[in-house]
Amino acid sequence: ADHLLAELDTNGNGELEQGELRQFVSSIGGRALDDREEIDRGVKSAFANLDTDHDNSVGTDDIMEYWQTLGFLLSVNEVRDWAEHAQQLPKEIVERFAARSVS
Repeated sequence: ADHLLAELDTNGNGELEQGELRQFVSSIGGRALDDREEIDRGVKSAFANLDTDHDNSVGTDDIMEYWQTLGFLLSVNEVRDWAEHAQQLPKEIVERFAARSVS
């Protein structure tokens, strides 16, 4: 969780905000795959799931709490599938989960 936040937190406040996630998705080719409306919907959906304390930012605690709500430990491949299909994250982010053996 810390590594992911460090890469996406462009303002350095230790929290991921919707604008930062949207900027990242757009910068890695999101616009080539989806129009702005689709990107916004995907970012809002992913963000709503991850922002467990509903403070409009995602920190390490939010990510860890979200994982706990899943109720079981996922394999790296299950996390890859979840990130790609359920959260509709771009392939580049999905591969970062897998490369870091997030489970």
